Amino acid sequence: MTVGAFNFMRALAGAERINLNAVYRVHWLRAKAQKTRWIEELQCLQVEMESALRFFQHQERFWQEKQELIEPRSQPGHAAWAARQSAMWHSMATQADSKFSALLESHPPPDFAMVVRPDSNEFTSFS
Repeated sequence: MTVGAFNFMRALAGAERINLNAVYRVHWLRAKAQKTRWIEELQCLQVEMESALRFFQHQERFWQEKQELIEPRSQPGHAAWAARQSAMWHSMATQADSKFSALLESHPPPDFAMVVRPDSNEFTSFS
């Protein structure tokens, strides 16, 4: 609500006996709910960034293990494909890590919106 809206409500309060405390309380509760939604969104974004990075790293390891299982002499195409996939996922993980780290450094979330892991008391970091 703007200042003009509050002044209008004060004028109505005298004329129609509107309880301004109730108006202020509703406005405060709506603002608090919006803040809570934004905090949740910030926390979800941090978790999604971390999950994407972990998925890229998992895929890189998966293709590295596949490459190790393949006999390059008997299946050179399979070995080349596994090496290419591993390199692609490694590149994606490296880029995601650097971009997410740069983003969090340039626009750090407020302390009250940081994600705390249950197994530690430290905040999430991408470095």
